[in-house]
Amino acid sequence: MLGVVSVDIAGLDSAYEGAGGANTPLGRKRFKMSAVQNGRYVPSAASTSQSGQFAVFTAKPPTGVSYSGAAFDVYNMPNPFSLKSKTVSISADGTSGGTPPFSASSYDTRGTIIKYHLPSGRSGSLKFVIYNLAGEKVRTLDEGDRTGGYLYYSEWDGKNDKNADCASGVYFMLTYLNGNKLGNKAHKLAIIK
Repeated sequence: MLGVVSVDIAGLDSAYEGAGGANTPLGRKRFKMSAVQNGRYVPSAASTSQSGQFAVFTAKPPTGVSYSGAAFDVYNMPNPFSLKSKTVSISADGTSGGTPPFSASSYDTRGTIIKYHLPSGRSGSLKFVIYNLAGEKVRTLDEGDRTGGYLYYSEWDGKNDKNADCASGVYFMLTYLNGNKLGNKAHKLAIIK
């Protein structure tokens, strides 16, 4: 799953088991290094509570694949898609399936993986805005700053901006770079149940 997951836990007492050293997050817990000052971890002055709600961040699939085309392209895999958990395989060259000689990576999702090529010279703040057939905005996916000339991945979990599952049907996605529409047509996505 891409994005942020909130996790309720009772404690982190055993979280560092198996961690090798102080340069891993779990290793820092082991050595009681929990504070950050000037970009460095320093030992805690006093004991702290290690219970409550924590956020677990996962990175969007990295590609490192450069793109030399002049057009903005966007695809989603699978399409149509259900809101059930599934694994999507993506090969090192950015295609779906992971056919040799490319090594495949698998990503678990309950929605769809969005693959897009951003042309060189087209860098900036990128957002996907998803609309239903009535033209109502359903969801905004903020990708943050993106550098042109690369292939990127994102994910839509099939939820709206209120975190509720979207109904079965056809949706349209527009892409905006620095507030301006990118591309000359809407991308069609379909949810099936």
